[in-house]
Amino acid sequence: MPRLPDYKKAIEAADIILLSSNQFELPLNLEKLISGIKTINAQIIRYSETPIDGSENMKLPGFVVERKGIYYIAYNDWIENAGHNRFTLCHELGHIILNHDLSKVDDWAQETEANVFATELLMPEAIIQELVNRGYSIVNENMLEGIFNASHTACQIRIDEFRNMPEWHGRYTDHETIVNVQFRSYLDSFFPNKKNKYYDIDYEIEEERERDEWR
Repeated sequence: MPRLPDYKKAIEAADIILLSSNQFELPLNLEKLISGIKTINAQIIRYSETPIDGSENMKLPGFVVERKGIYYIAYNDWIENAGHNRFTLCHELGHIILNHDLSKVDDWAQETEANVFATELLMPEAIIQELVNRGYSIVNENMLEGIFNASHTACQIRIDEFRNMPEWHGRYTDHETIVNVQFRSYLDSFFPNKKNKYYDIDYEIEEERERDEWR
């Protein structure tokens, strides 16, 4: 029987990396974040400039290999979508941080955990919940793309999670609570509290549809 993904482990690992990143604004500087991780030696490289084995498969969005204690995180720079490439970097970093077997390709549990890690690192749940608590709408993917510089698809997944997983509302781990503290100055500067204590995402979606009809 195949191993099931450990979602909690992936989320907590991403939060720990974020908290140790010494970053206080969004979107994250991923090059600074990855190079600053003290527990691993990792380097970001582009497909177009690396002879590493495996780069011949240019259809892959990215991959990670280990050579003599150095992890090389390669991404496909022929893909011009910055948000897509940023997710790829975080996904491959997730494989390293979660101690995945890099020789296993397309392992469902590992790929799922890496996706969860990447989503949480780029767009922390606690930050999105805090935005909602402050009275901001997260219905429009463009807003999240602007804040986190993530792909349109990743932003849509975050919105769907918030809408379809009511148990997520107000749920914080100890690490997530500290994440909000780390980015409080940024949030206060760009997203001051609107004093809106009530938020109905279904109502907001309906309002958005009505506005679209008039455009």
